Order: sequence, then C-alpha cells, then structure tokens
Amino acid sequence: MENNNIPGLPHLQFRNLFCIGRNYVEHAKELNNEVPSQPLVFLKPTSSIIFDGNTIQIPSQSQNVHHEVELAVAIDKGGKNIPKEKALKHVGGYGIGIDVTARDIQQQAKEKGHPWTVAKGFDTFAPLSTFIKKDQVEDPQNLNLQIS
Repeated sequence: MENNNIPGLPHLQFRNLFCIGRNYVEHAKELNNEVPSQPLVFLKPTSSIIFDGNTIQIPSQSQNVHHEVELAVAIDKGGKNIPKEKALKHVGGYGIGIDVTARDIQQQAKEKGHPWTVAKGFDTFAPLSTFIKKDQVEDPQNLNLQIS
C-alpha cells in the first residue's frame, strides 16, 4: 500500500484493519466452527491490503488458500464504548473486502491454540474495493455481496 488513503474516501486514512471472524452463521457451521456469542476480532497488517487491479500472491508454504467476500466498513468518527444504536453514525463508507486465508496454516495454529495472524496476514491477503460514501447504502444489514 503506497499511502494510507482509502480509495473513494480520500479524507480518510487506514490505521488498522479489524476483522470479525465467524460472523456469518452458515459459513461458521460449514467449517464446523461454533458460532461465538461475542464478536471474534482479529487484525490484519496493513501490508496485507491491496486494491483494485492488484494481484493476490499465494505463499509457497500453503497448499490450501480460501477466500470469503466481506463487507468492509470505513470508520470516520472515532470513539470508545459506543452504544450499538449509535454505531452507524461513526461509519464513513463501505466497500467490498476479500478475507484471504491459508486454511492449512490456520488449522495448524488452531490445533495449537495459537492466533490466526500468519494464516490471514500474508501480504496481499486483504484485497479491498474502492469505497462508497455511507449515504449511498440504504441498509448495510441487507446487502448481497459478490465479486466477479
């Protein structure tokens, strides 16, 4: 990532990439994972971020790389302990993200009780689209996300 600007939202910059695991019930069950009662948060390094037109690089140490399409949310108003009903007021825009994972490396980490950082944090493992302003999305809870 050459600079930290968010494509489509030039007034915002990346600081952190927070991800939520097992937030899609069907997918969690498909992988035989329990669905957590609280969000399962993990981070990806900013070196994993790439944008439209860049290529995902598959690491040689993995033979089993998967991807999941995700809603990417850009936060433009900071805060802490924000009530759920006010959370969307802190959103600046939305994009499509791809969560790329080296599943074989992730499984080894899970078996040892280790974090998934290596399996999810390879360079290029967080492709993101250009973002759009939040007022262009009527209901972020009711979207059909696709990539082609």
